[in-house]
Amino acid sequence: MSTFFDAKMAGRRTERASVIGGVAVLAVVAVALALRATFRTNVDVAWLLTVGEKVLDGQRLYADILEVNPPASMIIYWPAILIARTLGLTPEPVLDALVGLGAGASLWLARRALDGSGLLSGVAGWPLLVMAAAILLLLPMHNFAQREHIALICLLPALAVMAARAETAAVPRWLAALAGIGAGIAVSIKPHFLLAVLLPELYLVARARSLRSVLRIETFAAAAVVLAYALVVLTVFPAFLTEMLPIVRDVYLPVRHYGAGILRMPALPVWIATGLGLAFCVRWREWGPRLVVPYLASAGFVAAFLAQGKGWSYHGYPAVALALLTAAVALAHKIGTPAARPTGLAPRLVEILFGVVLAVMAYQAALWFRDGRDSGTLASVVSRLAPQPRLIAISSDLSVGHPLLREIGGQWVGRVCSQWISEGIALRRGEDLDEATRARLEAHAARDRGLLAEDIRQGRPDIILIHEDWLDWTKWALSDPGLAAALSEYRRAETVRDVAVWVRSKR
Repeated sequence: MSTFFDAKMAGRRTERASVIGGVAVLAVVAVALALRATFRTNVDVAWLLTVGEKVLDGQRLYADILEVNPPASMIIYWPAILIARTLGLTPEPVLDALVGLGAGASLWLARRALDGSGLLSGVAGWPLLVMAAAILLLLPMHNFAQREHIALICLLPALAVMAARAETAAVPRWLAALAGIGAGIAVSIKPHFLLAVLLPELYLVARARSLRSVLRIETFAAAAVVLAYALVVLTVFPAFLTEMLPIVRDVYLPVRHYGAGILRMPALPVWIATGLGLAFCVRWREWGPRLVVPYLASAGFVAAFLAQGKGWSYHGYPAVALALLTAAVALAHKIGTPAARPTGLAPRLVEILFGVVLAVMAYQAALWFRDGRDSGTLASVVSRLAPQPRLIAISSDLSVGHPLLREIGGQWVGRVCSQWISEGIALRRGEDLDEATRARLEAHAARDRGLLAEDIRQGRPDIILIHEDWLDWTKWALSDPGLAAALSEYRRAETVRDVAVWVRSKR
């Protein structure tokens, strides 16, 4: 009789936990929806949506419109654009919905991959789901739907499959194939994301003690996606290799904005703090693929963040997210397995300290990810001067024109998003460069000025936004005869903070 009542009470506790967990997940989703309604579209996302629309309308990427990133950075936004056009909507809410659904599908696939491995044994499922949902839906803040965010969502099932493989567990072939496709998409978005796959893969090889362990369904699926994408670049977008890569090599890649200061940005500190905390709080025998695989993937993303050298917050999101997810798995195991909890005052204090430190660092990371420019006043001024204007900006800061352009229903008449080429050249002029490199840079600079002048003459924008930033872009433009002539038909109408609003004086 007592056994019956014990089982009945246990069932009620499980049911109650499920209800609480379901409510908590719905709360995370509700907060995510509130954030999406509150925050402006990410700067890069807004620009890449504009690029995607222009290419779908017939313009040629890397010819009619110049974009520093490879084609995948634009292609991943095509589904949202096409669905939005079919439904008569703007792409932004459709994109948010697709990314949210993708996050849910990613977590479901990851759970399915781990089901038969025993890695979730003793792990409290609902707490882990709530924490994972918060990491994917809330933590990105302004970086929601960025390429790194999408890449992480695509990669999670592959990491779960790798963890299961490390335990020699069987994974359904269809799931392994889907996971491989997701990993291939992630690597196609940015090739250096391969580091986030390579480090866990080395761990699997070490456990299997055989290179043959690499020959798996998901590996072949990922390789097929990457090879197919490479073929698309070669045949459909060859100008990226012939026209854009030389500029990227000379102007974009050499510029590292923060130097050693990049080491203090949350990506590396969160990764280190997570590793130290887990080392002190998790018994060695409890370490295994469920912690090692995501933590090594986080290390790969840290390496990618440092290699890029820009210090932009969205570059660091996957590293922070996977480090926190590793900690979430460890915490969920302690919640679900009382025997895993420490005994004694000192170990408990260590865990509490680790939790507090990680919570503070997660909060700091969230603030880092909340880095959008507030252009509400500028948008109202521009709309008053010229409703739904043809628009261009003279600035190295992408956020001057985007997402403002989409918010006011304007049309971008420039071939580039900003003067990032001239900025990179200006930042390199102090370097000790050989004559050949200096000549290439000056040629790039002359072309950037020429394209801008031509876009103003032919595009005839109603509004020109000129940034008064670290570089006096007004002086920069007027010092060039071609640009000065193109601007002669415009006058400064108003100035909003550090942005001068110029309007056409001759109509």
